[in-house]
Amino acid sequence: MGINHKYVSRESHYYLGKRYLLSIQEEKGKQGISIHKSKGMILFVRPGSTAERREKILTEWYRDELKKIVAARIEKWETDLGVTVKAFGVRKMKTRWGSCNPKAGRILINLEMIKKPERCIDYIVLHEMAHLIEKRHNDRFREILTHHMPRWQTYRDELNEAPLGHDEWRE
Repeated sequence: MGINHKYVSRESHYYLGKRYLLSIQEEKGKQGISIHKSKGMILFVRPGSTAERREKILTEWYRDELKKIVAARIEKWETDLGVTVKAFGVRKMKTRWGSCNPKAGRILINLEMIKKPERCIDYIVLHEMAHLIEKRHNDRFREILTHHMPRWQTYRDELNEAPLGHDEWRE
């Protein structure tokens, strides 16, 4: 469970680079998340749900949302780069935003990316897919990024300035 998160109403959570206040709605119906501009992030749970259960619902929603975004970005970058991603996954990682196994044609994206702006998700997907062409972070690799995303260094810097996880972010 997040260090500072209690999964209670009025707690801050992030989604696609925006901060939302969590609102807990206890109902007997379907559990899940809804995002509203005026109402914030609504977490629908069954009455008496534990913090662990609330965290699980939010984490599963984050994972599903990130998978949808990453799948769409892979489709775009496969066409632009002329490469094929054989598999991708979303995983909690402590030290990286993403990783690539060029031999297997597989990329992994850190679950925390769902809390970052979409431009940063796009950059990480491109970055990992560029490793399918060039394994190392050399001039050729940087040229690939620059050709397909001229502002990639801005997005990289934005990510590097932010904490990897949001556990230490205050409410």
